[in-house]
Amino acid sequence: MADFESVIRRAVDGLAESSPATRRAVYDRARRAVGRQLRSMNPSPPQALLLRQMQKLESAIIAVEGNYRRLPHTNRRGGHLITRLLPASIAADFLENLDEVAAEIWIPRYGVNRAKWLWWRQVIGMVLRYWSEGAVAYLVRLSAIVLK
Repeated sequence: MADFESVIRRAVDGLAESSPATRRAVYDRARRAVGRQLRSMNPSPPQALLLRQMQKLESAIIAVEGNYRRLPHTNRRGGHLITRLLPASIAADFLENLDEVAAEIWIPRYGVNRAKWLWWRQVIGMVLRYWSEGAVAYLVRLSAIVLK
């Protein structure tokens, strides 16, 4: 059998639009094609071989999809950084929304590398906004005390 991962990766990389739905269609076509090939073999292969080949195909699909659906903060230090620099409630909501935008919009539109760059840009911007607002509020209070 072929190297499923490289074949599927080539098919997905060749898509005009790499949305989750279009990738799912590629994966479904691959499942049907491999299943059809295995069933058409003469003599019929043992059931263990059929299962092993379908498991290899599913592993390849998971590996390819992992590149597209990877949520940056689960695989990078940024999630840990932002949870330490922002209150937990703000960080959790922010990361959830940011990961959704990254997975559904940025990765299909710009690719994984550019999506990671955009993700980091948003994380750094959020941390700077949060801490600068606090610093400005502190300086306003301090100046009110000093100027009395």
